[in-house]
Amino acid sequence: MKIAPSDVERYLSDLSEIEKRCGGLRRDIEAENLTGEEIAKRAREIQEYFMQISPVIEYGAMKLDINSRVLYVDGKDTRLTKIEFDLLQYMMQHRGMAMTTDELMNNVWGEGHGSNESLRVHVWRLKRKIGEEYIRAVNSFGYTFGLR
Repeated sequence: MKIAPSDVERYLSDLSEIEKRCGGLRRDIEAENLTGEEIAKRAREIQEYFMQISPVIEYGAMKLDINSRVLYVDGKDTRLTKIEFDLLQYMMQHRGMAMTTDELMNNVWGEGHGSNESLRVHVWRLKRKIGEEYIRAVNSFGYTFGLR
């Protein structure tokens, strides 16, 4: 894939912005000016910014293209519903973190929408499509995403 010079400049500019944001977060952490919640919030903001400039998430045998809303598993196009795609995207962006059922429902369906049962069904369908090993239930809490 050939990258245009204008894209290279944009990527370098974006990388500079990420370094600036990460550096500021590091300084604040070292100065102990932030609570754990503030650190997590700032880290997620940096991650979300990075996702805007890198619209493909790769993990294990999966490649999720955010712009075209396509999932490839072992190089094969895997069809997902809108909710399945949004749920997988959120989980992949927060891999390794335990996510509450409320957090998932609010970020995938929207505040006050969705239900625990609907979430369970969509997680079950996702596991069938991507493999059981990627999503794990966290008892009385929610789910976590990542290879075991």
